[in-house]
Amino acid sequence: MIFGTAPFGIQGETINDLLTIFGSDVTLKGYARFFSVTQISYNGIIKSYIPRYGNKFLVYWEIVRQIPISCVTVTRALKMTKK
Repeated sequence: MIFGTAPFGIQGETINDLLTIFGSDVTLKGYARFFSVTQISYNGIIKSYIPRYGNKFLVYWEIVRQIPISCVTVTRALKMTKK
């Protein structure tokens, strides 16, 4: 299953990642393997958002702001009957 959300930013990525982890049959190990195979680094992702948000602190603040939607997303993903 492939999930797609808008906006294409931290909120959309948060929802997509959580749905992938909790709403599909992808394991955390498999998810981590995807990042190692594609050579996508955490720092690279954070740096890609700096032009949009201004600095690292504001990027991290935006990530923290996603906690409520993250809880809703995980709850809905866990209620899915078919992964």
